[in-house]
Amino acid sequence: MHVAVSPGGTRDGRFLPNGIRWVVERLFAWLSRYRRLNIVYDRAADLFAGHIWIAMASIISRRLVAQTQAEQSV
Repeated sequence: MHVAVSPGGTRDGRFLPNGIRWVVERLFAWLSRYRRLNIVYDRAADLFAGHIWIAMASIISRRLVAQTQAEQSV
């Protein structure tokens, strides 16, 4: 077995993951906060897809509001 430190990071020392895997895992983490998605999976696929759309719209709108407020305060 070979263990190595993953190269990556920024100038300010924060860890910056490489690749698409991080993006997908982060998306699943955000979606897991929506309880409705955890209980509605056994119903119709179009209903589940609708709940995904609602969750993503909620996530994106909250991030945009937070970003706008941060830019206004600077």
